[in-house]
Amino acid sequence: MRGTAMLVSMGLCVLLTQASEAAGLTLAEDGKSDYAIVVADQATAPEATAATELQQYLTRATGVEFRIVKEGSYPENRPAILVGRTRRTERHLRGFDWEGLGTDGIVIRTAGQDLILAGGRPRGTLYAVVTFLEEQVGVRWWTATEEDVPSRRTLKIGALQTVFVPKLTMRHNFAMDLLGMQPYAGPRVSKEVSQRFCVHLRDTYNAGVPAEWGGSNTIYGCHTVPLQFLPKERYFDAHPEWYGLVGGERIPHQVCWTNKEMRQELTRNVLAFLREHPEVTAVSVSQNDGGNPCECAECRALVEREGTQMGPILDGVNEVADAVAREHPGVMVETLSYFYSRKCPKTMRARDNVLIRVCTYEQTINKPLTESDFNLDNRTNVLEWGDHTNNLFVWNYVTDFRHYMYPQPNLFHLAPNLRFFVEHNAKGVFMQGDAFCQTGDFQQLRAWVVSHLLWDPYQDDRKLIREFCDGYYGAAGRYVYAWIEAMCQAGYDFPGFIGIYNGNLSFLTLDVMNRGVRLWAEAERAVADDPVRLNRVRKARLSFDLAWIVRSEPLAAEAKAAGKTLLGPADTSQVVDQFFTALK
Repeated sequence: MRGTAMLVSMGLCVLLTQASEAAGLTLAEDGKSDYAIVVADQATAPEATAATELQQYLTRATGVEFRIVKEGSYPENRPAILVGRTRRTERHLRGFDWEGLGTDGIVIRTAGQDLILAGGRPRGTLYAVVTFLEEQVGVRWWTATEEDVPSRRTLKIGALQTVFVPKLTMRHNFAMDLLGMQPYAGPRVSKEVSQRFCVHLRDTYNAGVPAEWGGSNTIYGCHTVPLQFLPKERYFDAHPEWYGLVGGERIPHQVCWTNKEMRQELTRNVLAFLREHPEVTAVSVSQNDGGNPCECAECRALVEREGTQMGPILDGVNEVADAVAREHPGVMVETLSYFYSRKCPKTMRARDNVLIRVCTYEQTINKPLTESDFNLDNRTNVLEWGDHTNNLFVWNYVTDFRHYMYPQPNLFHLAPNLRFFVEHNAKGVFMQGDAFCQTGDFQQLRAWVVSHLLWDPYQDDRKLIREFCDGYYGAAGRYVYAWIEAMCQAGYDFPGFIGIYNGNLSFLTLDVMNRGVRLWAEAERAVADDPVRLNRVRKARLSFDLAWIVRSEPLAAEAKAAGKTLLGPADTSQVVDQFFTALK
């Protein structure tokens, strides 16, 4: 398990002292095996799926046709790969706290001649299988449609005793391959392929993941008030007083959170929705996007009392949450700490079933959130809300919404930011990245790295990025990684603000861009005889080429003023032609 040493110190990885010690196991040797995959006679649907997934990849790796058998028909003296909570598993782990695994925690354990791959329900066993295939077999799911399965005709493993419970119970990576989103151009990844990729990356956001693949742990909706629960088309003409008073007029963009009749209808609609959708475990009751909060006397009074526009919102959300708790115990009610409502209230507390989703909207992405005065407000919001509630959720932004293809110097800040959230009581994080542009800045790498860090933020992020570069780009990986280092360091050294709607690429100086020309040329030469990886390199390079087009004039001026060489083409039209040829 990556990062296990640190996890031990945090109490997330524990030794199973009550289970017998075990030496290493030989699961396959020269294409043969004594093992079968054993599931409980009453295995859950996700446990059955986990067994099938394990069978498929072990067979592809070793050439062995591993059988899947029910425990009741398998001899006790035969070695087994125990998938899920079988009787034999529970004998090996006598007294083990299964409830402590939650829904996603995993157990990977060698015991006697057996290998145990189990976990919490519903998803833990699936995640145990995925983790085992990654770390012991060497399988890599780089994207939803690109994977590496090494040939391991002899598969030996050492003694294993791992228990891991992810700190983040909601791990939401908003990326194209994980969501099956329709890109601006090009083919769409199918829903089924996307859902399977979610399981492989242990992401819980895709609400369409079927029950046999573990389902999801997500929040239904966003900006739902008034859009979903009090739509203007249905209510505004008859009840304009339910909506925000702005400049002396009622407008249907936001609601008046202190209006009692509005709250009653909102509550009725939320409860009706939950009755119709019993699978939902968290529902959003949150302000609309943009501004225009209500300025009526009652709302202003709560804003003044609590020192924040969150005052009237949280007061209304708490009332809805009380009704939800009575009728749907266990269901969470989410609301946004966003834009004008980011500040934590002075005295008002969120109910125990209210989930506060803090949005780090105004951050500068070239520094970690723990650094820079530009990030002070976001840092303060996380700290204050972390002390305020046991149900903190963070909506973090990890792309450039002005142009997904612009180089984004934040790859080495993803892990520090996630650790900051976890260490201040975050139970979930939504990482909003590029879900629409197939040629966005390292779109594939970002999806893979973000999901791995959501699972365990204490992994070595540089090692993860280097692993993806070497595995996905092959011999070109060292040069691609060197460009990432150069680009991110240039962003970190830049004293200005680089936001999530960034039009400023001035951190990419002549020296940095000249180095990029050399590195990308070396990368293409390294895989010139490997058409698959050459295509991947050229796709990744598009971000750099776009930056050269955007920066061509100031780079030429800088070279002339400093008497330096301009390694890129002086004729911008040449770059444009090459760019669009590669893009197509």
